[in-house]
Amino acid sequence: MGRSNSASARSQAKRSPTPYLAIDALQLIADGLPPERVIERVIGSDAGRDLRQLGIVDHGGRVAGYTGDRCIPWAGHLIGEGYVCLGNILKSEDVVKAMATAFEQSEGDPLYERLMLALEGGEEAGGDRRGRQAAGIEVLAEEEYALCDLRVDDHPDPMAELRRVLEIFKENAAQSQGTRPKRDDFTPNWEAVVTRRDAIERDLDEKQAVRD
Repeated sequence: MGRSNSASARSQAKRSPTPYLAIDALQLIADGLPPERVIERVIGSDAGRDLRQLGIVDHGGRVAGYTGDRCIPWAGHLIGEGYVCLGNILKSEDVVKAMATAFEQSEGDPLYERLMLALEGGEEAGGDRRGRQAAGIEVLAEEEYALCDLRVDDHPDPMAELRRVLEIFKENAAQSQGTRPKRDDFTPNWEAVVTRRDAIERDLDEKQAVRD
């Protein structure tokens, strides 16, 4: 996966997908090319393009997608306003349609919640033909590091586990609102950080006293 604070690109499919498609795509977007032209450029020079998938959303919400002819079916992508859903080795096309519907119907929710709902929608529509093993969400906001970066690997029910972890993330995000480090201010709202730190220490001390 490639990402920047102005665009996002995702490459997948094949047993060993190359991250350089997404990396090169982001550079071309930074150079001013629209997503459709970017895909033409990076896919055109890739000998493995028949086994690749690539999705791009740029800073203006323009999107483009590509699915190689030899990706394992069902394989394909669906483009909407400001998003692209893509997948391969899916039970049917209904999977990406369900993902798109869930994403569109959750407009106004935080992006990480919309992505979670899209994943859950795709799972309910049949998901991966191979079964369930992993799930993840990554969201980049205004800073250079991820706002939300969650992943569940090698789990018997990864979607339910990802939902559980996301709910914990949402609680922590609410408590730390306004204190995320910025490029020009590593300690915003520092007093709130110190107050929270003291509250955590008191809670630990109280729990320790009860155990003792």
